Amino acid sequence: MVIFVAGSKDMHWFYQEEIGQGEILLSNTESHHATRVLRLKDGERIMITNGKGLLCEAQITKADPRATCCEVLHRHTEVPSSGTVHLAVAPTKSIDRMEWLVEKATECGASRITPLLCMRSERKTIKTERLKKIAVAAMKQCRRPFLPQIDEMIPFHHVTENSGNIQKYIAWCEGKQPGPYLGRMIRPGDDVLVLIGPEGDFTPDEAARAVASGFVPVSLGPAVYRTETAGILACHLVQAINELTTG
Repeated sequence: MVIFVAGSKDMHWFYQEEIGQGEILLSNTESHHATRVLRLKDGERIMITNGKGLLCEAQITKADPRATCCEVLHRHTEVPSSGTVHLAVAPTKSIDRMEWLVEKATECGASRITPLLCMRSERKTIKTERLKKIAVAAMKQCRRPFLPQIDEMIPFHHVTENSGNIQKYIAWCEGKQPGPYLGRMIRPGDDVLVLIGPEGDFTPDEAARAVASGFVPVSLGPAVYRTETAGILACHLVQAINELTTG
């Protein structure tokens, strides 16, 4: 990501979903954080993003805990890098581990995270709004102007049957022979969808359904990883290969 304002990495970042052409009025949540937690005052400069690439340097004109008003000084729109990463993953039994995955996947640059409901899923419900808040916090923390799309949990077959014509892989450990290493399969610059299973892995039937829908079984390496570790590893592999080959 290119930072267009000198010193902007040292400024506090805020998220505002809708940003118009005039002044920016921060949401109640962001206003409270700015004034009550960070103790920001009138005249201080901050960065505001809509999570879709728009980045604004702004100056606080009215520090109000319910609706902080800001004057936009500069605007810049970042262009998304080529090769998006869509991570479809079965939520872990421990919600803390799933929340950690969302946080780190956001930091790694995932563009979309879809919780999967699989045959062996130990967690069958999630709080999507909670995961979205974690993604927002991670986006601001790592200074990225792009917020990943966080989907509601959907059945496994809905993803495989509606995956489209993109690079798509399924990380599956139960096959008789491990699939090729994901890092050797990625075509730099293309969009990628990776399926990560639950603690008990995908069933053979699910793997067969995925292959029938064009998914390629892959390995993430010689070790057997936890679900959340596998998700982050897959996301980082795709991003690293794209960055190394495109500069």
